[in-house]
Amino acid sequence: MAEKARVVIVDDHPIVRHGISRLLNREEDLCVTGEAENSAEAMALLENEPADVVLVDLVLDGESGLDLIGMIRARWPKLPLLVVSMHDAPDYLERVLKAGAQGFVNKKESIHQLSDAIRRVLSGRTYIGEEMMDVLARSMASGESDHGRRVEELSEREIEVLELIGQGFRPRQIAESLHVSPKTVNSHRENMKRKLELASTADLDQFAIRWFSDSKAA
Repeated sequence: MAEKARVVIVDDHPIVRHGISRLLNREEDLCVTGEAENSAEAMALLENEPADVVLVDLVLDGESGLDLIGMIRARWPKLPLLVVSMHDAPDYLERVLKAGAQGFVNKKESIHQLSDAIRRVLSGRTYIGEEMMDVLARSMASGESDHGRRVEELSEREIEVLELIGQGFRPRQIAESLHVSPKTVNSHRENMKRKLELASTADLDQFAIRWFSDSKAA
């Protein structure tokens, strides 16, 4: 039997990590050899336990998965990286590929799709899930809007806050959801207003609702 490909999972939710690990270990050609919940753990793990492919969530505990992708890419230029995330807006895909990952899988996809994605990036190809392809195609067909271009200037955490605002979360709820202080959330909101050239908090709220609605309709 051929040697199994070694998979490392980086996700700050233990249940998610263990669930993916259990399912991937059932595959004949894949084996999860390590799990990490943040960048420091991931880098230390990869230094001591070589991997064939790394699965990375976009949002880790107080960190950006894109930053980790950059760190891994700098240390191991040829190591295949696959993002596994709940986010599906076109902005995320562009950021993921620019950061150096070879693919993007939505967590709503099946374990069979994830396994296929892993095999594809292991073979040196790029993988974009069917759901994301649909979102991307519709976004391209409708044309890139001005606000879409401005959103690209936001940090990963700011985009996450923007998405929560668009879903109707209030600052205190956002703080609780992201495990940060309300002051930090307000700081993100002020930075977003500046980057998006919005005059008021109400303008930001309306912008977020439209952006979130557009991303889901795409």
